[in-house]
Amino acid sequence: MKRLTLAAAVVVLALILCASTVIPNAHSARRDTGGKLKLDAPIPMDPEVAVGKLDNGLTYYIRVNRDPEKRAYIMLAVNAGSVLEDDDQVGLAHFVEHMGFNGTKHFPKQELVKYLESVGVAFGSQANAGTGFDQTVYRLTIPTDTAEIVEKAFEVLEDWARWINMEDEEIEKERGVIVEEWRLGLGAGERILNKQLPVLLKDSRYALRLPIGNKDSLRTFKPDAARRFYRDWYRPDLMAVIAVGDFDPKWIRALVEQHFAEMPPAEKPRPRTAFPVPDHTETLYSIVSDPEKTGTDITLYFKSDPLPEKTLADYRRDLVFRLHEDMFRQRLAELSQKPDPPVLGAMVRDGHFVREKEVYFLASSVKEGGLDRGLDAMLTEVARVKKYGFIEPELRRVKDRWIRVSQWSDQREKVKSDTYAGQCLNHFLNGDPIVNPATQRELYERLMPGVSLEEVNRLSAQWFGSGNCVILVGAPEKEGLSLPTEGELRSVFARVEQASVEPYTEAQMEKPLLAVTPKPGKIVKESKRPALGITEWTLSNGARVILKPTEFDRERIFFTAFSPGGLSLVSTDDFKSVVYGQQVIQSCGVGDFGREDLKKKLMGSIASASVQLYDLTDNCEGKAYAKDVETMFELLYLRFTAPRMCDDEFKAALVKIREYVRNKNADPQRVFQDTIQATITRHNPRYRPMTEAAVDSIDLGTAFRVYQDRFADASDFTFIFYGDFDAATLKPYVRTYIGSLPSLKRGETWRDLGIVPPAGVVKKVVHRGIAPKASVYLAFTGPYEWSRENQCAMNLMTEVLQTKLREVIREEKSGTYGVSVWGNGDKYPREKYQMSISFGCDPARVDELVAAIFSQIDTLKMNGPGDDYVQRAKETKKRYFEEKMKENAFWAGNLREAYFLGENPDDILKNPGIFESMSPQRIQEAARKCFDTNNYMQFVLMPESEGGK
Repeated sequence: MKRLTLAAAVVVLALILCASTVIPNAHSARRDTGGKLKLDAPIPMDPEVAVGKLDNGLTYYIRVNRDPEKRAYIMLAVNAGSVLEDDDQVGLAHFVEHMGFNGTKHFPKQELVKYLESVGVAFGSQANAGTGFDQTVYRLTIPTDTAEIVEKAFEVLEDWARWINMEDEEIEKERGVIVEEWRLGLGAGERILNKQLPVLLKDSRYALRLPIGNKDSLRTFKPDAARRFYRDWYRPDLMAVIAVGDFDPKWIRALVEQHFAEMPPAEKPRPRTAFPVPDHTETLYSIVSDPEKTGTDITLYFKSDPLPEKTLADYRRDLVFRLHEDMFRQRLAELSQKPDPPVLGAMVRDGHFVREKEVYFLASSVKEGGLDRGLDAMLTEVARVKKYGFIEPELRRVKDRWIRVSQWSDQREKVKSDTYAGQCLNHFLNGDPIVNPATQRELYERLMPGVSLEEVNRLSAQWFGSGNCVILVGAPEKEGLSLPTEGELRSVFARVEQASVEPYTEAQMEKPLLAVTPKPGKIVKESKRPALGITEWTLSNGARVILKPTEFDRERIFFTAFSPGGLSLVSTDDFKSVVYGQQVIQSCGVGDFGREDLKKKLMGSIASASVQLYDLTDNCEGKAYAKDVETMFELLYLRFTAPRMCDDEFKAALVKIREYVRNKNADPQRVFQDTIQATITRHNPRYRPMTEAAVDSIDLGTAFRVYQDRFADASDFTFIFYGDFDAATLKPYVRTYIGSLPSLKRGETWRDLGIVPPAGVVKKVVHRGIAPKASVYLAFTGPYEWSRENQCAMNLMTEVLQTKLREVIREEKSGTYGVSVWGNGDKYPREKYQMSISFGCDPARVDELVAAIFSQIDTLKMNGPGDDYVQRAKETKKRYFEEKMKENAFWAGNLREAYFLGENPDDILKNPGIFESMSPQRIQEAARKCFDTNNYMQFVLMPESEGGK
């Protein structure tokens, strides 16, 4: 239930730094004769998961699931990661994983990726793998409407398990790609991590085995070392095959046996050793600064041994942990909203990021020079909950929220296959339970009421007890800024321990969210779009409502709304105030409820409505669980009619903005992005980089005035509702809460600000950063004839070019970890397009790789794409539409675009056919129009050592 990845840990540190034996399933929670749950009973296993083990020791998990339809999510999991590397193998667990895509017995060289793309499996998003400290996992999302594709997919899994090509030549080619992936991660976060991880994982092998390895090892390891890792650890007793999807489970089990039953076990298997993280009684400290760090952060880690998750008592204990965590998170969040906040942001979480240790941590960002005060505030809240605990209203709210969240998630037929596959993976690797949503909901509803405040409060002493505590501090390295010593931090602990703390109190807000129900408007016009199943209403106040019922997310209702105008109607003088101030107003609450009061009021509901100004539109969006739909409508109404202006939140926001701006130029990537934006917008004052002086000019009154003006007229708003509802059910809510919104009939539209990119060839080099890495960004812009056909041609051309650049720049030249190609055409405020290409690489290879990219662009323009590339791109798009057209997010985005652009929404259904009709010549034509080599911008970020500032 609580699993932290290495990536999550890095984020925190960056902030602060053939027969088979089937295993039986338990079908329900065991009860005693009185109907109560027996807590010594095992946690009920999802009865729809078949778990088995082949004679050679390989485990398999099979579960039928039809979301998405005609798809399967399959994995090969290897219970071996970087922690098992020998001293001459540092980084090679990850290296071996990469080799799985570079040639196997049945798919030599790059044929594996080409084959997968030919059947619509996109490399990266649907065919990928990952390596951690303790495991390596290969993942495929495949179509199941063709038997041959499924059978080939299991052949791919078998090849990964047994037949990865480890020839010297292929290993040498992949070195460059891995080094570029290592290079991509260089920077302040990586340098701080390398200093703090050995403290956090003191005396543990984990501290020496980051999965990415290090440059020296990656450049110098012997090929035999990689082959030895593959031979030692890729064996059936350490493997699981996981298959979840729309298929016949008997067929899938037969495929598992066909491909894996004959895989021989290791003759002399190396022990799969567990590497402990030793306990320590003293508090450990790591205080690190870096010249490229932009903020000051502090994290308190409390480590403990992992607890079992076998019985219902274990499950209940975990629920108590979650309740405690939620309540403490709310306490810390309130600290960050004070006018002069001691912490700028805070998070609380517990879980694992290495298998052998569990952590509970408190992480906060603080003002520059504010470490002492921030740590004092965090420790004071720890002392408060240890001494007084939480209060009943807090517990009641989080109980209600967890039960409602479980109801929101209880969609057995609508849970995505990758979610179920993830449960199976955690069961194999860590012994976590596999509980289906219906059982989870039942357990929540039966276990939650019995959780007492007293037992939740006891956890504070358990988590915040003595021993196994680590304090990590990360801060900018700059003249005039001194960091506290370990002794000074210890003195904060001593000071808080001696200080008196008052119990937590809160005012009770029992009043309704909306005191008076508004007078309903009328539906004056109704029309239908049968092809899309859409109903359109025009209301008496002029608002337009679009209703698109779907069956994709049971009991979930969503809406998105827009009105032409947005930030384009805001004056340049007011622009900064509005952009930053609207976020404050959004967080201030609505009506009679301030920020924290509103959060508490809504905690037992799943309902939201928020507003935002975009460049060309005023926007509102929200969602609700079916039982909370009226709350969503009330919030929508209040966002329009009763926003709040709160001075305290504004002062807190200014502190946070100022802290961000103070050191943002220490981040090379931030300077690079600012340079790109300033150049593309020709230094328009709206888009100039934020400065400390500009922060002082932000005015909340201006932001509030503009907010009220932008949402004072609902007559030109279009509201699009989608999800599990029928029109008759929503009609009274629409009439009451949208039909009653104010109507001024202003008939506004967006304004063209005349911001156009520079013409000709523009080249800029930014010299920033310590790390030996470069970033390249190419932008092609120009006029455009907007049409659905041109959009599809550009999209398909982008797919083709990205595939070709991956093959040439990554695979052939080993020059980068990946090349990103993006393109889009706009209809408003004028018809224009932008194509972007970006990648990271060795600074010494920038010119070479840029030249190679332009060579591929020229080839595409002159000769057009090969049929094979076109067919692969088309198949990817075909499979994309098959899946996405059965998701709410697809319809939300496409309907919004169609209504905003004034296009016929029925034309959304034409997209698959348009893609299929595209010829190589049409793609070549798109390339010629989009890549004018006499009109582009080239930006390069180079380290300071390559030329100075």
